[in-house]
Amino acid sequence: MRASFLPLARPSVGREEEREVIDTLRSGWLSTGPKVARFESDLAAATQAAHVVALNSCTAALHLALLASGIGPGDEVVVPAITFPATANAILHCGATPRVVDVEAGTLNLDPAALSAAISSRCRAVIPVHMAGQPAEMDAIISIAAERGVLVIDDAAHAAGATIGGRPIGGDARTAATCFSFHAAKNVTTGEGGALLTAHRDLADRVRLLGNHGLDQDSWARRDGVGDWVPVASGFKYNLTDIAASIGIHQLRRLDGEIDRRQALAQHYRGRLADSPVVPLDVRGGRRHAWQLFVVVLPVDWERGVTRRRLRDANVGSGVHFPALQGHQVYRERCVFEPLPVADQLSSRLVSLPMFGQMTEGDVDDVVVALAGAV
Repeated sequence: MRASFLPLARPSVGREEEREVIDTLRSGWLSTGPKVARFESDLAAATQAAHVVALNSCTAALHLALLASGIGPGDEVVVPAITFPATANAILHCGATPRVVDVEAGTLNLDPAALSAAISSRCRAVIPVHMAGQPAEMDAIISIAAERGVLVIDDAAHAAGATIGGRPIGGDARTAATCFSFHAAKNVTTGEGGALLTAHRDLADRVRLLGNHGLDQDSWARRDGVGDWVPVASGFKYNLTDIAASIGIHQLRRLDGEIDRRQALAQHYRGRLADSPVVPLDVRGGRRHAWQLFVVVLPVDWERGVTRRRLRDANVGSGVHFPALQGHQVYRERCVFEPLPVADQLSSRLVSLPMFGQMTEGDVDDVVVALAGAV
């Protein structure tokens, strides 16, 4: 057993973030201001996105992407069965209905064939999720959506730094919007935070307005004490702060190194698990995996709760990403479900193992040994 507990995730934060936060604290301006603008500019450069709006969560970004696209009561939005509740919640917050479809067995990403079969006359959008940081089959998804007149709003909560054919997630002008998360467990963190990226200025402007109470000016624009705000829409308080952005500025600068380190750890995991009954998710070619998570599928005869307790007893953390939406009563009552054979089969067998840039190969070895003893 390990001498110390190995958590599922741990943020990689250095002296640069500390100095930037202190600079912000000493500036006298803590809320949305120049550091947020700098973070948005840096994120746009990193992703090749035309417009970036920083917000306080990916959930806020998803919610506003839907609202700004005019999606509401009577509309349906397609989502994969295996995703975090926020994906479905954002749709429900708009008064629309999630239509839940199956995932690919190897990746847990939305199955394009299931999407094609599920699009109804009420469908207005699809939200693919890049599960664990591996990009979904976006060319197929975008093509199906375009043929059927459906928007693509990208849930990239796990996918900062991921690419498809060298093109960064967030920089594809064929999508209506891409939504990132900068939660503390992500490979880019602002503590809590998110962003909406889009090629469409009108959408970005509407999201920025709705995320600031629906006011025509934010507090930074009124910093000279002269300007007055006017509410022009019923909005929300979804803004990111300069304190949070101060962390994110330097997180973006070390993202490539963070992903490279996670890639090395993932390769070590896969090598050590090659002869194990525990099976990692597939890795598809032609794309860069962000390795936000390292997800494995347990054998059918392993009980997940027992396995996780035995890992904890060996001082190894774990997670579940994610229990399928059909397993939750709140969604069974409010969503439309397509046939979900893959999600039904795999949902209870998924476990996420520790993955963060500060880990060592020795840590991976400890996890694999603990896993072998967790039967």
